[in-house]
Amino acid sequence: VATGQVLRTFDGLAGADEVTISPDGAWAYTTGAAVGAFNVIDLATGAMTTPLPTIDRPGRAAFAPDGTPAVPAFGQLWRRGIDGTWSAIDTGGSLSPSVTFSIDGRYAFLIQTWRDALIVVDLSAAAPVAEIPLDDGPRQMVASASGRLLFVVHDSAGSVRVLDSLTLATVASAALVDGQPMAAAWSPTGRLFLSDVAADAIRVFTLGGSVPPP
Repeated sequence: VATGQVLRTFDGLAGADEVTISPDGAWAYTTGAAVGAFNVIDLATGAMTTPLPTIDRPGRAAFAPDGTPAVPAFGQLWRRGIDGTWSAIDTGGSLSPSVTFSIDGRYAFLIQTWRDALIVVDLSAAAPVAEIPLDDGPRQMVASASGRLLFVVHDSAGSVRVLDSLTLATVASAALVDGQPMAAAWSPTGRLFLSDVAADAIRVFTLGGSVPPP
C-alpha cells in the first residue's frame, strides 16, 4: 500500500467479490455470491483449493475465536471441522452475507438481508436460538477488536447500528442522510469506517461515551 506496487496476482478466481485473510496470515478465503464460488489460497505457494464446489450465494468468510473458519451462505452456515471437512448448520432460508462470533466462541451471529434480522446460532447445538430485528437491508457486519461490539450497516435504511454482543441490545445508531452504506471496517484506533456508495465516500465514526468499551 505504501508504494502502490502490485506484489502478486492470483488468477482463476472467477466471480470472487469477498476476501478474508486467516488470523495467521497464511491463507486467503475468497467467495463469490453470484456464481457460488468459494476458494482457499495458500499465500506462500499460491496453490488454490475449492473446499465446497457447490455453495449457495456465499457471504464473506470469518474466523471464530479458536481460529475455525466459517462461511455464511443462503440459509446455511458452513464450518470446517477439526478433521478438515466442512459441514453446514441450517439457519433459515435467507441471504446471509456476513457472520461474526461471540467473545467465547459459543455463538455465531449472522445478518440475514431479506429477513432484516440478526440470527444467533448456538454452535454446540448447531441450531438458531434467537432472532434480533434490524433495520431495512442489513448488508455487512463487523466486530470490534475485542468482539464486544457488533456494527451492522444497512444499505436500504441508510443506517448503522451498534449492538452489545453480550446482551444483543442496541447501544448506538446513526442514519446517513441520503446515504447507502455497503461495507464497514473497524480500526485499531477505535474508529468505524463505512463505505457510502451513494456519496462515493468513506465516512468515519467515533464512539460516544455511553457505548461499552470496544
